[in-house]
Amino acid sequence: MKTYSRHDFTREERAARAKVAISAAFESKEQAFLDFVLSHYVRVGVQELDQEKLTPLLRLKYNNSIADAVAHLGKPEDIGRVFIGFQKSSAILEPATLIEDYRASNAAFRAATETANHAQQGDPNALGRLLVEIAAERKPPLHLPVGADAVQLVEQHHNSVLNDIKAWRAKSSNTAFNAG
Repeated sequence: MKTYSRHDFTREERAARAKVAISAAFESKEQAFLDFVLSHYVRVGVQELDQEKLTPLLRLKYNNSIADAVAHLGKPEDIGRVFIGFQKSSAILEPATLIEDYRASNAAFRAATETANHAQQGDPNALGRLLVEIAAERKPPLHLPVGADAVQLVEQHHNSVLNDIKAWRAKSSNTAFNAG
C-alpha cells in the first residue's frame, strides 16, 4: 500500500518523508511542483494524488496556464511521469509497525504493485496529448477515467450502483419523513 494512504503516519509526516526521496530523484523545478502537490495532499488528503488531479494542480500552480507548466516542467508526458513517478515504490515507505495479521496480504499487494509498475496499459504520450487537450477545454471533465480498462471498470461500477438503486428504490424512498 502506498504510504500516502496509510493511517500509521500523519499526512505531514508522510509528506516530509516523501520529500527526502523526491530530493534525490527529481530536478529542482520538478521538486518545486511536487512540493506544491504534497502541500495540497497535506491540506486536502490522498485524493490530491489521483491522476485526474494533475491538470487542476498544474492550473493552480501555474496561474491557469498549462503552457507555462509545460514551459517550466517539460513535455506533458514528462510531467505525467514526474507526477506518477514520485508516488512509485521509490517514495513508498514501510509502515513504522506492521500488523502481523496483514503481513501476507500486504506482501501480496506489494508484489502485485511491483509487477504492474511500468507495465501499465496505454501510451503515456497519448495521455500527455489528452491532458493538453483537456487543459484547453473551457469546461474540462471533473472525472475522466483514462484507458479502456478504466472506462470499463467505472461503467461496471456505475451499472452495479444503478442496479442496486432500482432494486431497492421503493424501500429506500420509504425512509423519508412523512409531512404532517
